[in-house]
Amino acid sequence: MASCHLRASNKSLKPTPPAFGLRGGLAQPLDLQGIAVRRAPVAVGSILAEIAAQIVGAILEFPIRGLGYALLRYCARRQPQWDDHSVLIVGLLGWLAVFLTTYKVWQRLSA
Repeated sequence: MASCHLRASNKSLKPTPPAFGLRGGLAQPLDLQGIAVRRAPVAVGSILAEIAAQIVGAILEFPIRGLGYALLRYCARRQPQWDDHSVLIVGLLGWLAVFLTTYKVWQRLSA
């Protein structure tokens, strides 16, 4: 049966730097409460940014892209799938047409 011998060389025994919170061999207390207080606004800001991104995503996803898919499906039946940019542009143009038509009808009826 073969035995396995492990050898340690002096090169692998490098001095390690002081651990986190230790400076010059003297133990420094960790300021965890101060770290939490300094990082709280960053966490709240990132949470609010994520919520805003989800709201904007929902606004773009349902009414604008939904109208874009419907118009592309009705007008261009040959292509089964469209890229997101064309759907978004067609949806925006469709809503622009809806708003302009509504405005013109409102002007005619109020005159």
